[in-house]
Amino acid sequence: MGRVAADGPPVRLAPNTTVTLNLALHELATNAAKYGALSAPGGRVEVAWTLERAGKRGAPPLVEIVWRERGGPPVWPPEHRGFGSPLLERGLTRECGGEVRLDFAPEGVECRIRLPLNTTENGAA
Repeated sequence: MGRVAADGPPVRLAPNTTVTLNLALHELATNAAKYGALSAPGGRVEVAWTLERAGKRGAPPLVEIVWRERGGPPVWPPEHRGFGSPLLERGLTRECGGEVRLDFAPEGVECRIRLPLNTTENGAA
């Protein structure tokens, strides 16, 4: 297995969601390379996503993306937040209507992103 693994079903995202998600993943990758799992020889990143079909009361289907770092140096919550974390959280929340949970667990950073899918744009790419 390589240092970065990705696994999930095909998903079609709206263009604005694709751009914002790309910026968020770039921010996570940059931080992993500088300070996290990818800064250590044995470190790795796993990115997995799943689809949740439409819920009750007309809730849209969702994609849940989990970014998980392992094998890097021990992690602690930052004393102050830089430009990237708020950008990641606010961009996906405000621009895409998503939810972001960033966890600085000692064994590695985990970021959980939940994004609503427009039913006309959900499906195989």
